[in-house]
Amino acid sequence: MKDRYKFFGEVALEKKFVTPEQLYEALTAQARLKVEGSEEKLLGQVLLEQGYMNEEQVRQVLDVLYPVVPEEV
Repeated sequence: MKDRYKFFGEVALEKKFVTPEQLYEALTAQARLKVEGSEEKLLGQVLLEQGYMNEEQVRQVLDVLYPVVPEEV
């Protein structure tokens, strides 16, 4: 449950899907979009577009951050 309050980039680093340099570059690109008034993008989307992560890796990070808890019947 402790992973629930981590950031996307932290989990991606822990899983070794990205390097610190790649994460920094993606965060910089994300911030630049916001400053320019362009469409804001989620970090996973930026990392995907930059080719640093693939869709399966993004899914794995999201599964850690937002685990699906089965409903009790």
